[in-house]
Amino acid sequence: MFSLILLVARQVSGKFKFIGMWISLFPIIAGIFDCIENAFLLMMMNDLASIPLILPLISSSISTIKFSLLFIGIVYFAIELLTFIIIKIKARKEK
Repeated sequence: MFSLILLVARQVSGKFKFIGMWISLFPIIAGIFDCIENAFLLMMMNDLASIPLILPLISSSISTIKFSLLFIGIVYFAIELLTFIIIKIKARKEK
């Protein structure tokens, strides 16, 4: 996802390029959150008898943030890709 967002972000210009460069970091951050979530899940699976109530809450919150970041990245990629394709088609019709 990082590479796809970066590829599309390099093709656009102006404010959308700047936003795309920042959004391209979202999949990397989501990967870090995935590792943290997995650590919390392993802690919960290790000792089922005495799971602190905060662990499931933290794990689910991290998971929500992770998937939100990925969703934002996918939406940006789809919108910019469609915009890029439309611009290229219009440029060919003008020739």
